[in-house]
Amino acid sequence: MQGLNALSLNKYFNFGKSILQNNKFYVTFLDNAIFKIGTSSQAKKVFERCGPMPVIQHHHVLSCNLPQYDFKKEVQQYGPIVRSFPYMDFDGFELKIELEENTLGSIAYFVNWLQRRIIDRGGYYTPPEYAKFDSIIIEIEDSAGIPVAIYQYKNCYYLNSNSTDLNYGGNESIKYQMVFNADYLQVVFPKSVPVNLLHSGAVSFVAPLANAI
Repeated sequence: MQGLNALSLNKYFNFGKSILQNNKFYVTFLDNAIFKIGTSSQAKKVFERCGPMPVIQHHHVLSCNLPQYDFKKEVQQYGPIVRSFPYMDFDGFELKIELEENTLGSIAYFVNWLQRRIIDRGGYYTPPEYAKFDSIIIEIEDSAGIPVAIYQYKNCYYLNSNSTDLNYGGNESIKYQMVFNADYLQVVFPKSVPVNLLHSGAVSFVAPLANAI
């Protein structure tokens, strides 16, 4: 009797079920302009207008969403027969990221830095290419710290953040709910692609191993 991926059932259950936890992730804000200040006039203008991008450590991020491409259904009806097909319903990715403030005020400075990339202190809008930074990278890892999926959202810019409440009656940390837009997405699956190739036999020199698992 055969089970998933043509494995015998006893081998399938012996292989074991694994669960990926939702708290093993890291978010990185990347702006390549900081590495091009001496060679790129655009990077130099961004630096002069906004100053240096603050360093946002991984521990600043408390939570985030993981938006995907969305599709809708288009239907054409011919009497009692319906033919349908999917089409992309997409106007950019909206990322919602919650960050926790430190005693340096790094997140407040980050918000201000992002705002200055869009509109300067004089009230003038910057060119669209100046308003965007390179990417927001979300890396998901397994319990051993091995990357499972790496989502790289490209051409990002700031949309808004929540109004932060201060309260003499509490001692909670200051948190910012920040919203970003990204133009497109690149994804890498370091673990699943080799395994799927192995099970499918697409890689001929390792295909015999699929029956030995």
